[in-house]
Amino acid sequence: MISINPSKFALACVQSSSDQLSVRDKLDLYKRAYIVADQLSKQQTKQQTQEVKEIAGKKTKEVKDFAGENLQKAHHAVKNLLNRSEK
Repeated sequence: MISINPSKFALACVQSSSDQLSVRDKLDLYKRAYIVADQLSKQQTKQQTQEVKEIAGKKTKEVKDFAGENLQKAHHAVKNLLNRSEK
C-alpha cells in the first residue's frame, strides 16, 4: 500500500492545478483533495491494523499449539522416566 500524507497530497493537487483557478477555487480543491486523501489514509490504516491482528492471532495460536505439544511430550517423557525408576 502507498502511504499518503493528506496535506502534502492536497498541496500537490493545488500546485498542479490550472493557473486559471481563483484562490477560492484552489482552497476548495485543497479541502476536497485533503478529505479524499485523509479518508483513504484512515481506511488503509484500519485495513493494516486488521491484517496485523489476524497475523498476530495466527502466530499466537501457532505458539500455543507448539507449546502445548511440547508440554505433552515433556509430560510423557517424565512419566516414562518415573515408571522406569519405579521398576
